[in-house]
Amino acid sequence: MAKPAQSPIDPFTAAEYAIGFESLRFVTQVEAAEAGSVAALARELALPVRSLRRFMAGEDPSPEIWKRLTDHTRGLAAEKPLAPVGILGFAVTAAALPSHLRKEARVRMAYALVSLHEERGEAVPGWLNAVLNLWED
Repeated sequence: MAKPAQSPIDPFTAAEYAIGFESLRFVTQVEAAEAGSVAALARELALPVRSLRRFMAGEDPSPEIWKRLTDHTRGLAAEKPLAPVGILGFAVTAAALPSHLRKEARVRMAYALVSLHEERGEAVPGWLNAVLNLWED
């Protein structure tokens, strides 16, 4: 049996990147809602709309997207919203998957946890609904 290829990035660094990307994606989602759309935010920040949409859909950001969004976020006067820890956990898990499976994996994990809460008679946490609102088509 062939041994799977080892990532050149150690697991802790990969997790840090996933958390950083997801935190930036969360803030950008809030900013896009305030701007009216992802396209409106892209125009406001002079970013390519398609590149920003790909980032919002779960792809790792290009260096241009990362720099511009990071600079923009650092310059915000208001306190930045923090992504719920559950969303960050999903991002770390999804980062271990091929990029074309990440969005579907997040949605399936969210549904599995919604089902667990419902089966046990527990209230579904708001962050799970946020995951579904963000990632489900």
